[in-house]
Amino acid sequence: MALPHQLISAAFVRERDEIRVGHLVEQLADHITVRGLDGEEWQRTAAAPEALATTVRRSNVTHHDGAPIVLFHPGRGLLALLAGPSEPPAHLHIVAAVDLESDVPTEVLGGDPSETWLVFETSPVGDD
Repeated sequence: MALPHQLISAAFVRERDEIRVGHLVEQLADHITVRGLDGEEWQRTAAAPEALATTVRRSNVTHHDGAPIVLFHPGRGLLALLAGPSEPPAHLHIVAAVDLESDVPTEVLGGDPSETWLVFETSPVGDD
């Protein structure tokens, strides 16, 4: 099921000061580790682990320092992977949330036409 437009807008537009930039450094089944650029780490459970794993393997997911670039909203548990540019952009942008009426991932547009953010829902480990 697609993530609600209102949830994505709240997390990535209205609450943008809460967003952490980092990397998806590990995925073991439904357990993931996100590391912020400041070194802080979050252990999470992916709501759609197979879709996340498939997306991470896509050739157009942008990597930096060997790991996918992500935006992470700890409070809402939303993880967005950058797809499109082969090289990391100098600036990261989110300009609009898009409700696609499809299964995960939900897409969020970037500031450049080649950028798309693929959004996944996560929860703290142990909150099953």
